[in-house]
Amino acid sequence: MADRISEWIGPVKQHSWRMFTLSLPSSGSHLLDQIEQLRKAFRRLRQARVWCDTQTYGLSICEVTYNATADTWHPHLHVLMRGKWSPIRIMRDAWWKASGAQARIHVREVDSAKGASLYVAKYLGKSTKITEVHENEVRDRADQSYASMPKARLQEMIIARCKKRWLLLVGEGPPLPDFSAEALPDQGPNDWQPVCSLTELFRRGAHDPLALSIAIELGMTWDIPDP
Repeated sequence: MADRISEWIGPVKQHSWRMFTLSLPSSGSHLLDQIEQLRKAFRRLRQARVWCDTQTYGLSICEVTYNATADTWHPHLHVLMRGKWSPIRIMRDAWWKASGAQARIHVREVDSAKGASLYVAKYLGKSTKITEVHENEVRDRADQSYASMPKARLQEMIIARCKKRWLLLVGEGPPLPDFSAEALPDQGPNDWQPVCSLTELFRRGAHDPLALSIAIELGMTWDIPDP
C-alpha cells in the first residue's frame, strides 16, 4: 500500500507537500456524531480563502483514540496535501473559525514521497488506540484489547468503522491507485493464521447480543445456525 501511495504522490519538490493534523476537543458524545462534526469542520476549512489559495489536492485519513479514564472519543484527521505554505497563524485562525472552537492544528512539511506514504499507510492500518490518564498525563493503556472497552463504546467503534470511509480524496487530483487484492503481492501460507470458518464465525456471533445489535444497526441479517 505504501508503494502505491508513493507512486501516487510522485516526485516531491521542496515545500510542495505537507501533512496537517486536525482535531476537535474530546467529547463523550456518539462517535459517529463526532466524526461527522469533524468532517463538516474540515469541509468549511476547505472553503476558506487561505485554503483555496494555497492547497490543491490530497487525501485525508481519520484516526480515533478512546480515553478510558474520561470515557471520551478523540477522532482527528491526518491530511496529506499538495500546495503552498501558509503561515500557521493564518491557517490556525481559519481552522478555529471552521470548527467553532480553539481546536488543535499541526502542520509539517513532507520531504519525501516514501516518508509520506508510510505515514498514510500507518494510519490506514492503525486500530483504535486506548489511552488513560495517569498522574494528570494521557498515556497509552497497557491493555489495548477491545474486550477491555465498555460494550457500548465498542459497538460505536465497530459501527463507525463500517459506516464511514476512513480515506477520502481532497480537491481535484489524480485518482488513487488500485488497492484491490489482485494488485497486492502474493502472500505466503505463513502470513495468515486460521481462526475459524465463516460458518463458525456466524455461529459464534449469532447468540451474542452485542454482535446481533451491531448487525441490526448495519442492516445485516442472517439465519441463526443451529447450536
